[in-house]
Amino acid sequence: MTKDYYVLSSHKMTKDRYVLLSHRMTKDRYGLSRHSMTKDHYVLSSNKMTKDRYVLSSHRMTKDHYVLSSLKMTKDHYVLSSHKMTKDRYVLSSQKMTKVRYVLSSHKMTKDHYVLSSHKMNKDRYVLSSHTMTKDRFIPSLKGLSTAFNPMLQRVITHLFAQIRLYCSPRHHLDKS
Repeated sequence: MTKDYYVLSSHKMTKDRYVLLSHRMTKDRYGLSRHSMTKDHYVLSSNKMTKDRYVLSSHRMTKDHYVLSSLKMTKDHYVLSSHKMTKDRYVLSSQKMTKVRYVLSSHKMTKDHYVLSSHKMNKDRYVLSSHTMTKDRFIPSLKGLSTAFNPMLQRVITHLFAQIRLYCSPRHHLDKS
């Protein structure tokens, strides 16, 4: 995870002068015991960390009223995957996911500046996952695509249905005979 100065992987994290390993962390002259340490608002252990309103564990993180887990995430500029998370212009990999103008792959999906991988992310009215995405009234998915989302596609589909109706009309078959 990267959040401003944060860089987190499944085993380590750096925040300013912080260096966290799965069992060890140093902050200035403060020492971390094998399993836990408190410094100001920080409580870091091999599985979880709290910083102000942050609560991070290997499976879950909350920021304000937002909840992030290894399968889904909600928080404005935040992007989460099963092991890593990015903030603003930071780049994430594991399932590879980016925020702003960066491109993601795994299932490849882009919406505005957002790119999401095989898990899930909510951003205001956005709900992106590997199978569905909603933005206001637009609902493209693997099963269907709202024609309002793409005017060109709407014209193609309209033309296609016109051709089908023409082919299926009795007059078409009479002309052929």
